[in-house]
Formats: sequence, C-alpha cells, structure tokens
Amino acid sequence: MWIEKVTTKSGTTKFKYCEQYIDNMTGKKKRVSVTLEKNNRAAKRMAEEALARKIAAALEPPEMESLTVKQACERYLESKQATVKASSHTTYETRCNAVIRILGGETLLNRLNARYIEKSLLATDEAPTTRNDYLKSIRLLLSWCYKQDYIKDVMFLQKIEPVRDDTRKRKIQDKYLEPEELAALIDALPEKRWRLLTRFLALSGLRFGEAAALNREDIDFNHDVIHVTKNYDYRNRIVTSTKTDCSERDVYMQQDLRKLCKEIINFTWEDSLFRGYRTALFITSIKGKNIGHAAYYGYLKRYKPENVKKMITPHTLRHTYCSLMAAAGVDLDTISRQLGHESIDITREVYFHVTKDLAKQDAEQIEHAHIRIG
Repeated sequence: MWIEKVTTKSGTTKFKYCEQYIDNMTGKKKRVSVTLEKNNRAAKRMAEEALARKIAAALEPPEMESLTVKQACERYLESKQATVKASSHTTYETRCNAVIRILGGETLLNRLNARYIEKSLLATDEAPTTRNDYLKSIRLLLSWCYKQDYIKDVMFLQKIEPVRDDTRKRKIQDKYLEPEELAALIDALPEKRWRLLTRFLALSGLRFGEAAALNREDIDFNHDVIHVTKNYDYRNRIVTSTKTDCSERDVYMQQDLRKLCKEIINFTWEDSLFRGYRTALFITSIKGKNIGHAAYYGYLKRYKPENVKKMITPHTLRHTYCSLMAAAGVDLDTISRQLGHESIDITREVYFHVTKDLAKQDAEQIEHAHIRIG
C-alpha cells in the first residue's frame, strides 16, 4: 500500500491510500484507492480494511462459478418473458420449479454432472414418462445456460439416457375414438352444452382453446368456413393469438358441421336469455364466459361410458376428427391444413392406421365376394 497526497479545490489536503492487484479477466495490473482526511496509524488500518474489501470484490470468482440452479432458472424465465405468450411462460415456470425441486435451488450450476442428475431424477420415484419429461426440462435449461456462458460445458448430458418408457408406446387406436365410441360418449353426457361442444370438437378438429375463444362472427356461413384467429389461454384466463402461425386458418364447414354450428349459436342465444348474460362468444360456460379446460375435461372423465376403455381428453376429439376425415376419404395434406399443424406426426399415424384398416376391410369384402361370369 502506498499513500498519495491530494489537494482539493478548496485547498484542503487529503490522503489517498492505494493498492495494486491483478485482474482475473485481463491478467493486467489494476489498482484501488480510498481517500481519507488523516495520515496516522488508525487511518492506515481503516484504509487497509477498505482496500482489502474492494480487492476481494474485484477478485470475486466469475459469475458463472457462483451461479445457482435457482438463479439460472430466474434468468431463463426472465429471457422468456419477452419472447413467449403468457400461457407458454406459465409452462416454463412449472418446468423450472420442477428442476429446482429435483436438483436443489442452491446447487451450483457448474458443479452439476451426469451422476448427480441421474441420482436426483431417480430420487423423485416418478413414473418413467415423468422422469423423462424432467430430464428434457433440465436439458433445455442447461443448453440455454451454455449459450449464455453461465455454464462451462454440457457435454456430460449426453451420458444421461432417457428411462425406458413402454407407456409411450400406447396403441395408436387409443388416441382417437371410433364412430360408435364417439356416439356412446355423446349419449352419456347429460348436459346439452357439453354434448354440443363434444360434437363440435370432433367434427371441426379445433384445439380446445381455439373453440373456447370463438365468437359468433367467426362462424362464416356465407363462405362455409370457421375463422380460427385466436386461442383461449385457460391457465391465465385471457384470449391470445393462435398457438403457431400455421394455427391461424379457415376451417371448412362440411354439411354436418354447418348444421351443428347453427344449433350451437341458437343454444347460446337461448341460454343467454335464460341465464341473463350477454356474450359475443360462440359457446360459453353457464356464466357466459369462456369455457374452462379443467371443467370440460373433468366432465368427460365423470361421464365417460364404461364400455369406452380409452382415456378421453379434449385432444382425443381432435385426433378423432382426423380418423373421421380419413375414413371419409379426405387426404392427409388436407386434414393437416384443416388442423393447422406444423408437425403432423400424430395425424399421420392416425391417418395411416385408419386407412390401413379400411384397406383391410375392403380386402375382406372382396375375398368373400362371389362373382359369376357367364
């Protein structure tokens, strides 16, 4: 430490206590200083303590060395705030909370390794599907952190294999309802509101949020199309843009769907008069608001017929639309456009399964046909 005399503008003499150190990032010499009014033993001790604190702060390990899993998640969510919709951000929050719970919020990011992550995932004692979903969330977070220079390396993630998950290999026919199963489900629903919605989802192929966001003016009888331009975010209870750019589309109304849409509009109008609410919505809850996903899903689970063994969700009805169109001879590309898909993996699986079954039925009919010549 050395001392330099400093003369202020008012002519007062003060003393600048200085010390030198090597900067971690540049390797070059830098200095810190503190100015005091006196130059005595007590002032020197005070200056030494102040300079030591400044140097310690300057030589603190780079941020990446001290960043915790919780801090990384907070920054990850902050980065997503400006780029994703509220509904998607809620999903990211849920994933990050799971990562913090599994890995530990105070765990240092750069101390993570394959063995620790595998051990932490195993300790959750969750089903293989859930553990694999957790692993996917961890991969997404750490990959983002690597791009931001918060973590030195993520190559160790390649050592972690997903858990074998036979539940993912559910039969493709379990993803949609056969016509007789759909009819049984609709007949089992006691409330007309839910019967109409179930038929509508199966005949239109709309996502639940797209159907819940529809207004009467979106049903265009002049051109026989449904204008899908928005989505109801049932988690945050707001209407947003569609899921993707491909999702914004016009869905053609075939004869049965056109008739059903008129029935739903009449039902909503009569229901609004009976219950005393005003709405521009196509179909509503009993309070005249956007229909909630949880309420509808719970209703389907409660009244699902015993003879229908498949798990039924609102999305099952979207796959059912694909199967109905495939059985009617509509080609895959047309179905995909109607559904507003960016990826048509499930659509393709359902489509080819249905058309394969139809081809098999055709072959069986031809096999048993008796043809006489002459």
